[in-house]
Amino acid sequence: MKCWKPCLLLAALIVCCGCGGSQTMSGANSVKPSIPPAAGSSPTGPASGQTATDKKSLRLLYILDASGSMLGKVGAEEKMAAARRVLRDSINILPADSQVGLIAYGHRRKNDCEDIELLSPLKPIDKGGLAQQIDALKPNGMTPITNSLQQAFEIVKSQQAGGPVTVVLVTDGLETCKGDPCKLAREARQAGLDFVLHVIGFDVGKITVSQLECVAQAGGGRYLNAQNADELATALAGAVAPPEVGDARLSVKAIADGKLTDVVVIVRRSGTNEEMISGRTYEAAETNPRILPLPAGEYDVTVTAVNLSGVPSLRFEKLSIGSGQTVEKTADFSAGELAIEVIRNGKPSEGVVQVFPAGKTDAAASGRTSTQSAGNPFTFRLLPGKYEVEVRSIEVAGGTSVRLTDVIVEGAAKINAPSTLPLEAFASAPRAALS
Repeated sequence: MKCWKPCLLLAALIVCCGCGGSQTMSGANSVKPSIPPAAGSSPTGPASGQTATDKKSLRLLYILDASGSMLGKVGAEEKMAAARRVLRDSINILPADSQVGLIAYGHRRKNDCEDIELLSPLKPIDKGGLAQQIDALKPNGMTPITNSLQQAFEIVKSQQAGGPVTVVLVTDGLETCKGDPCKLAREARQAGLDFVLHVIGFDVGKITVSQLECVAQAGGGRYLNAQNADELATALAGAVAPPEVGDARLSVKAIADGKLTDVVVIVRRSGTNEEMISGRTYEAAETNPRILPLPAGEYDVTVTAVNLSGVPSLRFEKLSIGSGQTVEKTADFSAGELAIEVIRNGKPSEGVVQVFPAGKTDAAASGRTSTQSAGNPFTFRLLPGKYEVEVRSIEVAGGTSVRLTDVIVEGAAKINAPSTLPLEAFASAPRAALS
């Protein structure tokens, strides 16, 4: 706590979990020495076993959404036209020794969950042939993601001897054929298939894409959001370019008052603005905790709540993750209690109390103490963070006020019995001045 000059009010500050100087982040932290072969635990980019120095040719299997919703527009361009153009350009710059396959769905018949076609098997790249296949796609039908992934995994299984395969799913929506793509991807990984699955959500708008994030996590890859054609090109490049070897894992679980809560996790190289990876937990156990593959290194992690009042954020700074390790963190957005007691001449006094997030001018909460012990102290329930508290006297002429700074409120799923933290600066104020 900072010190304050003697004032006309005596305020006792009670915080359920703590009060003090600046802190970085609360939450559990553990390190696991090895990465299990379960869902979400394989490297991003080339599949397990491949290193940065491998000379194996790139093996890519695209799954392209050509369902009826692709008739919609992104900007001034039809989504299907944009996807055709961008995918064609992306394939055209692939290395000549690449092996590429293409699956499309929803392009031939309406209301048919079996409308899935292998347009090109996984084989040495034929850029001209693939361009013709892509240009012929006309959006029409359903979105059978699960059945399309099943076909892709059968291809991977039949060509295991050729090395790992990167599967890239481009879709503008969720499964519409009652399948469970996340479960299928998880089971395929657990069965030992050598692949990494990246999912690109193309102009998905405001729909909840927890299903797609879950598919990517279960497939050991990344979910990439692309709201327009330029972002789609960037996402495709990121999905197929050989990345740094990422055999480390960051697992972030987000909770609020004992329940899973929806947050966005952004990971940057420590001390920089370079974003390495991001993800969203949603409130589903399939994606919360969110498991993010990374190369070994030191990172700053920002966790921002999506649906909580004030959109609070927590940070893990200088988080070190070693090669082959999984670091687990819990971001606890549970509310804490802050109790403010206003005393005058040793008795409860009436005052207006406002609580401000540190550095903000808009109050997060306000209340009023009374001259009765039942309403003094006044207790606030707040999300974790640093706050400033302003107490203004109602009884003293002129509305004399004091301000407390650097008040830290930490979250707890269960609120413990509060403890009084003495404020020497107030306690030492001359009693005569408090009359």
